[in-house]
Amino acid sequence: MTGPATLRLVGPSVVDDLDPATAHHDSTRQLTRLFARCLFGYRAEPNLRNWQAIAPLPDLAVDIPSTYNTGMGARHVNNVVHLRPGVFWDTTPPRPVTAHDVVRGLKRLGNPVHRPAALPCFTSTIRGMAEFCAGYRDAFGSGEPTARDLADYQNSHEIPGVFVLDDESLVIELTRPALDFAHIMALPCAAPAPVEYDAYVPGSPELQRHLRSNGPYRPVEFRPGERIRLGRNACWDPETDPIRGQGVDTIEVVSEPAAPAEIEASIRSGTADLAWDGAAADPSRTIDAEPGYALDPYLVFNLRSPNSGGAIRELGVRSAIACAIDKTAVLAIHDEYSPGTTALIADRVLPPAEGAHQDTPGMPGADAEKGRAERLTLRGVHSDDPLSKAIARSCAHDLATVGITVEWAALPNHDYHRLLGDPEQARAGRWDLALASRAPAWPGADGRVFLQTMFETNDSPGTGNHGLYSQPAFDRLVDQALSAVAEPARAREYWEAAERRVLADVAVVPLLFRKPRSPQLHAARVQPDGVLPAAGYTLDLSLVRLAPSQ
Repeated sequence: MTGPATLRLVGPSVVDDLDPATAHHDSTRQLTRLFARCLFGYRAEPNLRNWQAIAPLPDLAVDIPSTYNTGMGARHVNNVVHLRPGVFWDTTPPRPVTAHDVVRGLKRLGNPVHRPAALPCFTSTIRGMAEFCAGYRDAFGSGEPTARDLADYQNSHEIPGVFVLDDESLVIELTRPALDFAHIMALPCAAPAPVEYDAYVPGSPELQRHLRSNGPYRPVEFRPGERIRLGRNACWDPETDPIRGQGVDTIEVVSEPAAPAEIEASIRSGTADLAWDGAAADPSRTIDAEPGYALDPYLVFNLRSPNSGGAIRELGVRSAIACAIDKTAVLAIHDEYSPGTTALIADRVLPPAEGAHQDTPGMPGADAEKGRAERLTLRGVHSDDPLSKAIARSCAHDLATVGITVEWAALPNHDYHRLLGDPEQARAGRWDLALASRAPAWPGADGRVFLQTMFETNDSPGTGNHGLYSQPAFDRLVDQALSAVAEPARAREYWEAAERRVLADVAVVPLLFRKPRSPQLHAARVQPDGVLPAAGYTLDLSLVRLAPSQ
């Protein structure tokens, strides 16, 4: 007789945030989808050239609203969503997931404590969402609201464009037609929230210990920074879930401060099954799919830093930095540290897959007279992985040639992401420049991901606009691009004009575009069944099975 089948993931990254509203990285998305289902989602496909691998499918919803199923009005802005019956929370006793839970999940996005980087996608799409979020923030100012304060606000204020028809139906009205509406609602942060979440501050340690599930697995053990263990959810019915399975009994993620080579050795020896958070890929295999490039890495400037008299705010200083970086050296470092993963030198923000031209639309040229910086010391931050450390050293060497000393700080992944999403830390000068990355939030993601969420004026906690760039002309171009949904060529013109504005302001220095990583390295006993392009081409853990012991 064999014991319970446990899938073991190991990696150096800290596992300490599984609140769907605040944890939105590919690695955590691989886990949150196991217990936090959305209205729409993606199904893992072995053949990534199958259109179903990149198209959102109904998950909690019965259908994706369209004019063909009468779920969408003639103006393409009114969406009626019907929930799939028979889906329950793992409460005692089990309680159905309702339309009220969907509304509660959307309201949580606007909380003033920690917001998701993708929030601009919602505020520019759902009618009244921007006003709701602004009012939510203004209600508490710079204070520190309690869970009770947040719940009271949410329960006494409504999002004008979102309302419940009955327990299994709701209406979501848009400000304008949006072809990517289903993709947006498939983001982890849009997951419904049970009423129990009203008792906790979003992203708090207390919430992490009281997560509820409506998926095939449920969190049963959570040790921040050490491990998380998920077990089978007895309330889950496979007949009500068209995109997940329940292949193993237990899924365990362990954080170990080990080098990639050590993690690879543990997987090949069978002491671990999978690498957590990209700690080890399988260079012998490739991902057969359209590129789906990520901008990874890029250099972002803190445009609110007071350090050195606010030097980094000066266009000349940023131009000098942009001209000094040797991107060819960065590419060579990438190829050394990431064998099997293809990268291209980036001179713009929109990846090639987004239809951008190959010329450089506004980056500073090679003429060093465009900017000078002498005897300047800046604070830099990056994640503490080996590749980022090597790229930081290369950039420091290049910038020394133009009189700039960079004091780099390597931070654990969680601390690094929290720092870049904290506007107050930016204004306090905690950092001047940072190595960052941006991956497509969904297959075929356009300027929403690579421009709107990165540069639209947004100084909320959790912002994806790390450098606090603010340019009204850019914001207007984004709005015009989103409004031109029926005219793709014109929309592309607006996105490219917005990109030129950002590059002319040298808000960032693009370094590399990276193709999808090689598949996650897995032990011999692991039997995967397709990957998820929307989660960084990671394996669907719900479909993994383990071969029996010999």
